[in-house]
Amino acid sequence: MIRLNLLPQDEKGRRSGARHAESRSSAPRTGSSPMVYLAVVPALLLAAGAAGYIYHSDVYSVQRERDEMQRSLASLRQEVQQLETQYANLREASRIYEQQVRVLDMLMPRNRILWSEKFEQMSTCIPDNVYLTRIGVDERVTEIRTPESLAEQAAWEAAPRDERGPAPAPVTVPSIIQTLTIEGIAFAEQTDQRIRLVLDFKDALIAHASVNEQGQPRRFMEQFADVPRIEYNRIRDVAGVNVNEFRMVIPTVDLATLGAMQSPAPPAAPPPGEVAQSAPAGSAS
Repeated sequence: MIRLNLLPQDEKGRRSGARHAESRSSAPRTGSSPMVYLAVVPALLLAAGAAGYIYHSDVYSVQRERDEMQRSLASLRQEVQQLETQYANLREASRIYEQQVRVLDMLMPRNRILWSEKFEQMSTCIPDNVYLTRIGVDERVTEIRTPESLAEQAAWEAAPRDERGPAPAPVTVPSIIQTLTIEGIAFAEQTDQRIRLVLDFKDALIAHASVNEQGQPRRFMEQFADVPRIEYNRIRDVAGVNVNEFRMVIPTVDLATLGAMQSPAPPAAPPPGEVAQSAPAGSAS
């Protein structure tokens, strides 16, 4: 069948334009307005800037904290070095003080021989016809290194050269040795009798034993290092009479070492929080 469009020409145009406009409005939009970009881009830049600021702020804070810790560590190291130096100085001062106290203890009169007692003992040992012409006491004081100081020096010398520090300072103590010299003459008709008298005097000194006023046993040879040594026993003419002239020498032990052995041990350090009680000083003989 043939279809006929009986609409007027102008009405046909309006309907065609309306359908075309309707199709345009119902079609999906595929583009974006430039205003959207203008709004989004600054927001993204602002967010990126804020993130960067926060990141750099955290890094700066960590760096600053690290620098402060390094400064604190350097300060602590310096304080430790100062304390180590002070400790070394105090330790050296303490060593010197202890050494001085030890030397004074060795030189105390109580550690020396009471010669008046020795002379009284000796008077009881002199045989008849033996006459003493001279009694003398000589003293020799020298400085010797302590065993600890010698061991410290040996350990320093045994260490590799690249590991050695300063050489240890020598620590010395006095060595006090006294020598008793006895000179005299022996009178008898026969030479062998005179020689026998001198030997009897020597044996009597070695065998002497007695008791002092306090009831303590005493011996003449106490504190002597060796038996009497006869340096000479020779014939001499005295006013036309033959006598035997003799000399005996008796060295003592090292009185400084003896004094250190007899000196009381220093008191132990008190426990923390307690006050150390001072020990009474020993009385001199």
